[in-house]
Amino acid sequence: MDDQDQYGRYMSQQPQQIHGNQNDNSNVHYNGFANTQSYPNSDYAQPSTGSTGQQQVMYGEYAEQRQHHEGEYRGYEVYGAHEYYTGNGEKLRPMQPVRHRRRWFWPLLVLSLLLVMMVGSIFGYRDGHDVQLGHSIMGGIQKHDFMRPGDGGKSDTQQVNLPTGMTPTLTINDTNGSVVVNAINGMSNVVTITVNSQSGDNTNDAAINLDKQHDVLSINTTNFSDVSDIVVTTPSNVNVQVQSGSGDVQLQNITGQVNVQDNDGAVSVDKIIGNVAISTTNGSISANAISGQVNLTSQGGDINLTQMALNSQSSLKSQRGSISFAGSLDSKGSYTFETVDGDIHLALPSDASFHLTGTSSNGNVHNDFNGSDVGGAPRPSLNVSSQNGDITISQGQ
Repeated sequence: MDDQDQYGRYMSQQPQQIHGNQNDNSNVHYNGFANTQSYPNSDYAQPSTGSTGQQQVMYGEYAEQRQHHEGEYRGYEVYGAHEYYTGNGEKLRPMQPVRHRRRWFWPLLVLSLLLVMMVGSIFGYRDGHDVQLGHSIMGGIQKHDFMRPGDGGKSDTQQVNLPTGMTPTLTINDTNGSVVVNAINGMSNVVTITVNSQSGDNTNDAAINLDKQHDVLSINTTNFSDVSDIVVTTPSNVNVQVQSGSGDVQLQNITGQVNVQDNDGAVSVDKIIGNVAISTTNGSISANAISGQVNLTSQGGDINLTQMALNSQSSLKSQRGSISFAGSLDSKGSYTFETVDGDIHLALPSDASFHLTGTSSNGNVHNDFNGSDVGGAPRPSLNVSSQNGDITISQGQ
C-alpha cells in the first residue's frame, strides 16, 4: 500500500477541525470537527454531492444525542455560502440559541422586602423609644415639648385627690429635669402627676406627699440620679411653686400665685391670673397674658412679655439681656424696667398715662409720647434704665 492510501485510511479514522475551504467532500460537522464515519440508522447522510452540486453534511450534534436531547440542541451558524441538507434532501436551518429567563428577579424581590422590613423596624423603634425635644407656639410664647424616657427609662403616672373648699398649693422640686404644669378650667379636684426618668430610676421613688392640713401637694425628685421630667395636670385654682436646677419650666392656665426659681433653664408662663415671681440665673423668661403683679429677674437671659396687664409694684430686671414689653399699666401702680447690658423696648397703648424717668448711660432714649408726663392723672411712675443699651417707648401695641 502506498503512502497516499495509508494517509487516506488514517484520515478516515481521525476527526479533523474544519478550516476555511469547504469544497472537498470529506468533511462532516460534529461540533466543529470533520469525520467521515457513517451512521446508517441516522436521518442524516454522510457527506455527498446532491443534484445541486452542493455539499451535504451532517449538521449539529450527533443524531442520537439530538433525538434524546432535543431541548439541549444548539444549531451552528453556516459559514460561507454553503448550504447543508439531510439524507432526505431537506435543507438544514440553524436553530436559534435558547434564551434563558433572567434569574435575578426573585433575589431582587426578596432584597426589596427585607429593605422595607428594616425601614419599618427603624421607624417603629424611633416612635417607641426616641427622646424628643421640640417646640411650638403657646399663646405667642415658646412652648417646649419635654422629653420622654429613652432607652432604659421609666415612666409612672399617679393621681391625687385635692381637698375641696380651699386653694391648694402645688410645690415641685426637680433638680435635673423639666417641669410642665397645665391647669384645666372646670376640672375636678384630681391632680395627675407623670414622672419620666431617663436613667432607669424607679419613678415610684418620687416623693409625692399631700399635706391635707395645709392643702399642700409636694412632688420631689431630688433623689433621682439622672434627668427626670415632671408633667402635672391640675385644676386651675391652684398656687404653684417650682424649683428647678437645670431644666425648663412651663406653666399654663393657672388662676393663682406663681413662683419659679430656675438655675439653668428657660421659663415660660401663659394665661396666668395672679401674681407672678420668676428668677433665673442663665435662662430667659417669656410671659404672655398675665394679669397681676409681676416680678421677673434674670442674671443672663432676655425677658419677653406680651399681652400684659401689669398692676401694683411690678419690676423686670436683667443683668445681661434685653427687655421687651407689650401691654398696659394700671394707673395705681409703679413699674421698673432695668438692665445693665441690653436694650429696652416698651410698647404701650396710645391712651396710656405715666410719669417717665428714662436714662441710658451709653445709649439713646426715644419716646414716642414726647414728654415725661403723659396722659391724665393719676399717673403711675415708669422707671426705665439701661447702662449699655438703647431705650425705646412706642405708642400702640
